[in-house]
Order: sequence, then structure tokens, then C-alpha cells
Amino acid sequence: LGKTLSGRVEPVQAVVLPKGRSLDICAELTQRKTAAAIAKDNPASRKPKAKKRKASTSTRHNVFDFLNSKLGDRAQSASHSSSSSVTGVEAYRGGKSTKRSLNVRLFQATEKVAQVEREIQQLTKSLNKRNG
Repeated sequence: LGKTLSGRVEPVQAVVLPKGRSLDICAELTQRKTAAAIAKDNPASRKPKAKKRKASTSTRHNVFDFLNSKLGDRAQSASHSSSSSVTGVEAYRGGKSTKRSLNVRLFQATEKVAQVEREIQQLTKSLNKRNG
């Protein structure tokens, strides 16, 4: 600020520019952005935009849906599955009922694991007593 405190008080805003671009191109891009922002605020200069219909997410397929359907079919045919089992696609897009059923199955699996661990501990104790 200097001896008399008469220096610049406002902070300078840092601007990050794209790597590998010249300053001329960066300046042109910022001018376009500001012109677009001004045009966006001015309702008289707006052009009517054509509305695009968005496809519903249930009919839209991506790579992961394809893989899930192909790999999920093999897994179901190879293993015995109950009638209430949920496929990967249904779990991904599913509602409360499928998520709830998955949570119930997860809880049952953790309970089985805990029970088996308790049995293992009991068997090791009895083995140690016998050999002990």
C-alpha cells in the first residue's frame, strides 16, 4: 500500500486460461461469452428455440444397461435364482420395493455370516479345550 497508504485497495481477480491456447483466442472466447450473456439478458434479441423432446429414461439405453442385460442373463441361467430376485437393471432403476428387497437380502446375508462366525468361534474353543 505504500508509505501513505494510498495504494490500490481492490483485490485483483485471477483468471485461469485454458492450457495451450493463445491469448488472442482466450480474449475472443471471453468476448463471445460476455456478448452471449448480454444477449441472454435482452429479451428482444432472443431467437425462438426449437424444443427438443427428451426420451424417457426408461426407454433410453446406454452401454451399462446393455452389459447388465447380457451378463445378467448368463448369471441367472447359470445359478438358481428365486422368483423374488432382482436383476442388475431392475436394481439400478428400481423403486422402493426393489431397494427394500435388496436391503432385506443384504441383512439376511450379514446375519448368516455372523452366525457362521459364531459357530467357528465355538468350534475353535472346543478344539482348544480338547487339545489343551
